[in-house]
Amino acid sequence: MSEPSDVWGLRGLIVAAVFVTVSYFAVRGMAPTGAGVYYDDGVYLALAQSLAEGRGYTYANLPGDIPGIKYPPVYPVVLAGASKLLPAYPDNLSYLKALNALFLGVASALTFLCFVRPRDGLVRQAAFGVAAVLAFTSAQTLSLATVLLSEPLWLAITMAVLLLTERERPVSLLVGFGAAVAFLTRSIGISLIAAVLAAELLRRGAWNGARMKRTAQLAGVTLGPAVAWWTWTTVRLPDVPSVLAGNYGSYTSWFAGVGGSSGSLMDTMAAHWPPLVTALEHLWMPDATALAANVVLAVLAGLALLGLRQVGRRNPALALFPVMYLAIVLVWPYEPDRFYYAIVPLLTMSLVEGGAEIAKRIRSDMPKYGVPVFAVIAGLLLFNSTQYQVSSHRARSWTRFQLAPAVTYRPLLEWIRENVEPDAVVASGLDPLVYWETGRRAVPNFQFLTTDYLDTDDSEVVLARQFEELRDLSGARWVAVIRGEGKAGRTMDAFSARHPERVRVAFEAETGPFTGVVVEVLPPGEEFPALTPPSPQ
Repeated sequence: MSEPSDVWGLRGLIVAAVFVTVSYFAVRGMAPTGAGVYYDDGVYLALAQSLAEGRGYTYANLPGDIPGIKYPPVYPVVLAGASKLLPAYPDNLSYLKALNALFLGVASALTFLCFVRPRDGLVRQAAFGVAAVLAFTSAQTLSLATVLLSEPLWLAITMAVLLLTERERPVSLLVGFGAAVAFLTRSIGISLIAAVLAAELLRRGAWNGARMKRTAQLAGVTLGPAVAWWTWTTVRLPDVPSVLAGNYGSYTSWFAGVGGSSGSLMDTMAAHWPPLVTALEHLWMPDATALAANVVLAVLAGLALLGLRQVGRRNPALALFPVMYLAIVLVWPYEPDRFYYAIVPLLTMSLVEGGAEIAKRIRSDMPKYGVPVFAVIAGLLLFNSTQYQVSSHRARSWTRFQLAPAVTYRPLLEWIRENVEPDAVVASGLDPLVYWETGRRAVPNFQFLTTDYLDTDDSEVVLARQFEELRDLSGARWVAVIRGEGKAGRTMDAFSARHPERVRVAFEAETGPFTGVVVEVLPPGEEFPALTPPSPQ
């Protein structure tokens, strides 16, 4: 009679160990950078600031009262609530990042519970515990969890919903509400809504009155908030200036073509496939030859599909969710790496599920030779991945993406604080970072369009015109960019080439391979005095 409690005790112990380990490494992995180094992290905090100060759901970093229709409200609401209990920026930043670390720990524990049942044996529970820690402390996942991005909270909510859907008779209202909250945390949470509704439709059993009522309740609770959010963003879309729509407008309008089409869906899918392979290769086969990596990843993909099939028998929503999530990512015309990093833990757990099923069959069909061979192969993969992750943690490789812009922009931000009027508007490639580190309202100095991903028009005429439109809207006289870097740098290079008489480099600083500049730009019709050569002596 004591076996169930013993098993539950073991499961609870592993859950606690996974939570503590992942949370610890996420806290340990934080870098001393300001808000805005990932762009969205600064925007989330700006929305939270407006909420905390009673200014509504608007972007505090932008001039005017522009509604935050691009970013669903749940994460900014959480940050706003936490901010009321904490010191002002920047003293609150480490605490808010630590909150994200706890969300990641919760997500890892819930993911473990989705794959391990109370009566599973020690070996299976230990294997999934190790897999959860490995996946959630990978360099890819920590790159999202150590800044103020919404993925950790979204993962925690998503995995809680998927855990509830495993019940024979899931609580429809709770599952539906959770799926809606996940969507209102990250727009790609629509994939969870689709998975939950599809799983309910595919659930076995007769379509009697009770089931139809439960399905209707689930659909209503799930889709109601999503429709409300979509309606609000549609109504408020005209309040976002068109030149800011790419950076701060709704996803619906942006995908529909802010500035035109960006190629076919097949073109986008073809461009998105290599980054997915690279993300998985870095986790399992780093530094391998192309042939070896492709062979191993093909086998691992087969195991992951087998794993999804296995979990789908007891929890269809858990199997459908990653498929629907990846389907959206593959057709979305934007750099996919961040989206892949968020799904790596679930793909890893599905892989281990497939490996567990194969191990069971090998143990039954080839107990003499199959089991040791399988153990050796699995051990080598685990060793290879662990070795790479250990080296990543020693080098804190995920912080490079945070430190590079922080270090390069630091002298520019210091100059702006000392030389630019407090009420001035600054244009920049990282306008949220400029806002948080200088206190000046800031706007992007480039227009973010769907065409930028596959077939961007980088002609001087187009880029210069796009900047002129932004300057006319905001009245920005100062621009802080990294010379030649990304569309922000190319835009200023183009504008300077087209209108050299209106541009003056006010400050310049070299940081490693990058050169940061603060440029002063005059309105149309004004010119800086022409430089005259010194008169001969």
